[in-house]
Amino acid sequence: MGRHFYSVAFLKNFLDLMAQYKINRFQWHLTDDQGWRIEIKKYPRLTDIGPQSENPSTEDNFDPYVRGYYTQEQIKDIVAYAQARFITVIPEIEMPGHSQAALAAYPELGCTPAPSAGSSGATVHNDVFCPNEETFSFLQNVLSEVITLFPGSYVHIGGDEVSKDSWKQSAAAQAVMRREGLKDENELETYFVQRMEKFLRSKGRRTIGWDEILEGGLAPNAIVMSWRGEGGGIAAAKQKHGVIMSPTDYCYFDYNQGDAKREPPSIGGFIPLEKVYGYDPIPGELTSDDQKYILGAQANLWTEYISTPQHLEYMTVPRLLALSEVVWSPEESKDYAGFLQRLPYHLGRLEKQDVNYRIPEPDGFKDFYTATDDHVRVQLSSLIPGSQIYYTLDGSAPTDQSPRYQMPFQVPLPPDKKTLLNLIVVTPRGRRSIVYTATLLRRSYRDAVPYTENRPGLTFTLFDGKFTSTQDFDLGTQATTGITSSFDPQQFGRQVNYGVTFEGYLKVPTDGFYKFAVESDDGTVLQIDGEEIVNNDGNHASQVVTGYVPLRQGFHKMELKYFQGTGGAVLSVGWAASGQELKPLDGSALYH
Repeated sequence: MGRHFYSVAFLKNFLDLMAQYKINRFQWHLTDDQGWRIEIKKYPRLTDIGPQSENPSTEDNFDPYVRGYYTQEQIKDIVAYAQARFITVIPEIEMPGHSQAALAAYPELGCTPAPSAGSSGATVHNDVFCPNEETFSFLQNVLSEVITLFPGSYVHIGGDEVSKDSWKQSAAAQAVMRREGLKDENELETYFVQRMEKFLRSKGRRTIGWDEILEGGLAPNAIVMSWRGEGGGIAAAKQKHGVIMSPTDYCYFDYNQGDAKREPPSIGGFIPLEKVYGYDPIPGELTSDDQKYILGAQANLWTEYISTPQHLEYMTVPRLLALSEVVWSPEESKDYAGFLQRLPYHLGRLEKQDVNYRIPEPDGFKDFYTATDDHVRVQLSSLIPGSQIYYTLDGSAPTDQSPRYQMPFQVPLPPDKKTLLNLIVVTPRGRRSIVYTATLLRRSYRDAVPYTENRPGLTFTLFDGKFTSTQDFDLGTQATTGITSSFDPQQFGRQVNYGVTFEGYLKVPTDGFYKFAVESDDGTVLQIDGEEIVNNDGNHASQVVTGYVPLRQGFHKMELKYFQGTGGAVLSVGWAASGQELKPLDGSALYH
């Protein structure tokens, strides 16, 4: 709620939806760079200045400025409403970073010149609280008012994405480091978090923080919310600290559910329904004793691109239903096919409740249909009772005047020519899905190439440079070469501004149409036998692009180019033969 404001009435509707599916914790993100959303009586400027923020989007359905906060009476009302539905509300008051809205109201609490207003968009800012006694007094006063409103045991204090630049340049911050014997700014953040954890503990509350609070040492009783993958959660559990799993790869519901070109505006990424359902929040590498420190899993929904209740519901449902089974069902009893069989009943119920859920692709729909014959059979079934499917085969967008799907049909496939199947699902209440597109393709197999060396791994060439495309590597400086069996970008020891070319051979186990799914942040291009299969090039947030190619059993030349600009570095490659589940492309199939 820090990044867009939502009404009390909507929050109550959303809590009803949570209770319906046994989601029993609501982390209320009340402060951020983009807005301060909670009334603090001792500091009225927080809600006079802090709630104003500029939105990053220029879409017509976004307001340029979003103001709003919750009074203490409204918060008491929401907390009581949640309690009546067996939901605990956990307030989040961000510190020491994500504090631009607070510093706009009280600039004397920062180490740098104050911002004049809340943040624009999703940018992480250098403006952070200065770790001096005035700041600690302010935050303790804020938290003292907060805990009177939230009777639950937990308070979340953030701790994520804290820029240390202002602390490095601040005489006050450096003086604290010398006084406390702290060796670096990571330990200064730990000192900050431990001060606040000790205060909350004195008030009978337990502290939750994002996994960055591990850096520099954990506060004694802190609970870690692991968002940058599972590594932070695993490390915290091994230290006997409570953990809430919330990794971006499975639990970020602000990520796209389908093709980014057709989905509503978002931050990027790709987490479809099946991926959420497949998540297991208990890491297998933990001992049975350490596994008991995993308290549960949480979905996060950051709203800088989500300005309306309808959009928020769209991003949440039906992934919320999958998460409910993830956290309440034993792993051995989970069954995605069974989940899909039960889903129509719930979607029909949600339709009657007027919830703006994302209308799923019909059962049987695939994003790619391939054949070596002269036709392909299309068989579909909507997951929403009483809905209709309309489709086209000429590349145009379907309407309710297009052919209506009534029974399975055959589509003729000319050799080496794509046919586009576009379809929409229309619910009984007249809601329309986005357009779902499938590519239908008939192709001959690519023959294997001679290769007898049997040397595991791919060669890689690393380039330093500020790239905007994989085609720019010649403009960079070659840094090093080597052999690797992994696509993990962390192996190169660089955070920003580099590119890498992987080359070698792919060992294909059997003849078949193969799907390749490349997830990257930033750009990638995958070639097999000199043919471009996946183009995910350019600067962008994490997103997945897929491609297909028919391959004969044996070895095939492979080249993958990847570059990292700034921000997060993500690269993974999955592959599967037709009819099989995607699996990571790892060293067992890679040679040079």
